[in-house]
Parts: sequence; structure tokens; C-alpha cells
Amino acid sequence: MPLTTNKTFWVEVDNEKRRAYLAVHGDMPEAVVTYDEIVADVKALGIALNSLGSKNIKAFVDSLNEGAQPGKVLIAQCIEPVDDQKGRLVKCYPDPEIPIKKPVADTDEVEVHEGVDTQSHYERSDIITVTKGDKLFHILPPVDGEDGEDVYGDSIPRKLGVEARFDLGINVAHDGDFIIATDSGQLIYENNKIRINTVLKISGDVDFGVGNVDFIKDVSVVRNILDLFKVKCGGTLEVGGLIEAADVETG
Repeated sequence: MPLTTNKTFWVEVDNEKRRAYLAVHGDMPEAVVTYDEIVADVKALGIALNSLGSKNIKAFVDSLNEGAQPGKVLIAQCIEPVDDQKGRLVKCYPDPEIPIKKPVADTDEVEVHEGVDTQSHYERSDIITVTKGDKLFHILPPVDGEDGEDVYGDSIPRKLGVEARFDLGINVAHDGDFIIATDSGQLIYENNKIRINTVLKISGDVDFGVGNVDFIKDVSVVRNILDLFKVKCGGTLEVGGLIEAADVETG
């Protein structure tokens, strides 16, 4: 709603106090209005003027002096708050190299993406193997933002950051700003839960969905190890089905 009692112009501030506007009362005023008069009324309302507000007020007055009725103009705008950045985890381990291959049009060539060297589909694997003592994640704290200011110069609070959220499972520990492995095995990171399995369990076949296996400890395969796949483990190997013409190495 209008805040001034001036008969020539009015000032309005939105409900969130983020913007202030200047406009003419009704029809073109007969009385002369000056830049200093408007600025004085605006400052009396406690509204902080910046260079944009001063520029728009001058343009507003020039329009009146030229006999043109100006529309509603923006004379003050808040400084929006900058929210804090949340704390987060940064991986210390490399992602498994899974090449993405597709045929190049009209040729027999294969195009490899993501900068990964050409390798057999047998080498495709998303198993992440870590060693005891490895740093798994770097824990970064929240990064401070900055509160804003409304058109009256009052603070607009920012959203505060929260610490990185994670749950530690078996064989991992919090060590200062890092999460480390307390045993060797397969790293599992799902839904902010972190753990290390010391036995690699493959619920189906060792096939193209799994790729060749090279694991530091025990491996358990529920079904079969298919032709031409390689399984190497540092411990025992349990296979629920058949070992076909595969390359197997244990212990």
C-alpha cells in the first residue's frame, strides 16, 4: 500500500520489503515536484536508496517536467541473501573404469567415450576395491554465505548450512576430516551409508553385467562363472554353480 501522504506521488513497498516503487497520484500533477523533494520523502520512510534508485527518480522527475506521465518505477531493491553451502563428502577413490562404446556410423570402428582407453567388455566392472588405511572420503564443512538486506536495511537471514550427512557401517571409521577404511574389501556407498564388505558376493553369474573379478579377499558367486571370464581373489572362492571355460585364481 502507498506509504506517503504527498499529493503528487506515492511510494509503495511490497509485503516482503524486497522492492520499493514510485508512482504518480492519479492524473498528471499540476504542482511541480523536484528530485530533492522525492528523495527526502523516500529517506523519511527509512528506505535505503542506491545508484539505481537515484537514477530512476531522476528519470521520473524528468518525465514529469517534460509533460509525460511516468509509470510506476523501481526505486529500491533488496540485497538477496546468499545461502550457506551444505557440507559434503568428496570421493578420494577413483571411479571404476567402465568404457562406454558404440559403433561409429558407417564404419567397423568403435568410439570410446569419457577418455577411457579401449578395453574388452570383459573388463567392465563397477566393483570398488579398497585397502585398509585408504582414505575414502574427504569431509568438507559447510561454506558460509551472507545475509541479505531489505529496502529498509534490515537483515534478510540466509539459510544456514548443515554438516555432511553420512552413516558409517562396518570396516570404516571417522578420522579427522576423512573417512578411512579399517579393513580391505569392497566399498559400498548407498543412500549416504558407507561400509566395506570383506567378502565380495555376486548374486548371479560372473558375466558381462559383472565383468572380470580381481578382489583382495574372499569371493562368493551364487551361480556360474561363464566362459572366458577371469576371477582372481586373494582368499577363498565359493561358486554355487559351474565354472565354465574361465580363468580362475585363488589365494
